[in-house]
Amino acid sequence: MNRRLIPLGMSLPLLMSGCSPPGDQRLAQFAELSVQQQARQNEAMATNVQELTRATDDLVKADAAARQELLTASREQQSAFRQATAQIDQSRQLLDRERQALAEERARETRSVTVLSALLVLAPVLFPFALIAYLLYLARQPDPDDATLTEVLLSELTSDAPRLFTVSTEPARLERDDLTDSPEE
Repeated sequence: MNRRLIPLGMSLPLLMSGCSPPGDQRLAQFAELSVQQQARQNEAMATNVQELTRATDDLVKADAAARQELLTASREQQSAFRQATAQIDQSRQLLDRERQALAEERARETRSVTVLSALLVLAPVLFPFALIAYLLYLARQPDPDDATLTEVLLSELTSDAPRLFTVSTEPARLERDDLTDSPEE
């Protein structure tokens, strides 16, 4: 059954074209129209390809520019971040130095207060010992005036007629001014 369709399918274009010479002219016109139409389509396709190429070039250039801007912005942001980090590090180091200085100052103050407290507690205890040591030191030092004074005092006390001290044999009287005065009222 398929064998019968094939010869019929092949003969159909022959039947349609006909056998007359004016059909050749129509076929030539149809072929020429077809070629012209194909040429217009090819020109349109070439124009479209050129426009697509230009648009692709513009898109590639715009993409490259956008990437460059993004890269520049990223570098600027990284630079700003590094600067901010450096400032924070400097501030942290300064704060750490100030904290250490305050800690050292507090430690010095604590030591000073401890030493002063100990001295204030020991001062009343040590003062009498220091005074005794000083007096003993002075007592061991020979003073020529002390020897002269001792000799004069001994001679005065042992003499029968003292010149410096007069000894009275009468009892001492107390005089009161308020008893001797008479009231004038």
